[in-house]
Amino acid sequence: SLNEDPSDNDNWLQVGDSTTTPSGKIFVYKKTAYDSYEFVQMINAGTLSSFTDIDSGLVISTGDQFGFAMDLDANGNTLVVSSPRSDVNYQDQGAVYVLELDQPTTEFRVKQRLQSYEIYADEYFGFAVSVSPDSSKIAVGARNTKTPFPISFDILEGTTFDNARTRFYIEQGFTGGVYVFDNKDQIYFLTEKLDSNLQADESFGHSIDCVGTKLLVGSPYFKNTV
Repeated sequence: SLNEDPSDNDNWLQVGDSTTTPSGKIFVYKKTAYDSYEFVQMINAGTLSSFTDIDSGLVISTGDQFGFAMDLDANGNTLVVSSPRSDVNYQDQGAVYVLELDQPTTEFRVKQRLQSYEIYADEYFGFAVSVSPDSSKIAVGARNTKTPFPISFDILEGTTFDNARTRFYIEQGFTGGVYVFDNKDQIYFLTEKLDSNLQADESFGHSIDCVGTKLLVGSPYFKNTV
């Protein structure tokens, strides 16, 4: 997870940028035989094109906050980096970059960019990220995801003229959500979205951890109304 020392079996450590550069950057260090860390790679707006295998036009823009959250798999081969204010489809909707370690060059290279499939701005997709130890799953938190709430105008849910097939929804608020991606043939596909039974503005997905069969999700602004 973010800024966490690797175990004795892991030689890679990723750290977030602490400067005031608005676009963001990440540093990669490798553990040496002397049990110290040696700087080996830096990725920012100026160097991204040198480390991508998916799109020569891929850019990090001012305000994207590239490096806001990061995680490594157990082998140190899959690196997930978020950019929660990236303007992918809408302003500040967010994006997550998946990088794989290139063994010959010992450098991480971008293999895929994950994004939300919603249709609104300020979702902050990538506010938190977690990759499972075996890199089979990636979980992405989006603290500002909207949640639709079903409503009905008839006694039954839906409508009566078409056997309740039509549904109507209103926005429940910015509850937050978590997107789960599964690795299929070296490509991550969205397989699930978690966003049920939430309060408005509780920031579900503010923090996450995906380990084994468990997925933990933090929702720090939940209000106990009991």
